[in-house]
Amino acid sequence: MSETNLLTFHTMLLLFEIKKSDKLYIIKLIQNFTQSNLKSQLATCQLIRYIGEITKSGEIEQQTTLNVLIQITIFLIFRALLSILSPL
Repeated sequence: MSETNLLTFHTMLLLFEIKKSDKLYIIKLIQNFTQSNLKSQLATCQLIRYIGEITKSGEIEQQTTLNVLIQITIFLIFRALLSILSPL
């Protein structure tokens, strides 16, 4: 694992820990990390965990937001599987 990937992973952990009580900010972080085309498999797995935590908590009131998070999760899972099956 490259140093950049590890730095991305630790940055994600730190940002989520600092802002864990602000659900709107967490959703925006998820969107930003998803759009950034993560190369770190650890960061991708952690992002999937965060989405799972948010959807399980029941704190999301809007069905649209919940559907978007579920679609992002599915996308991340497929992207992670493809990167494992066909490494660059």
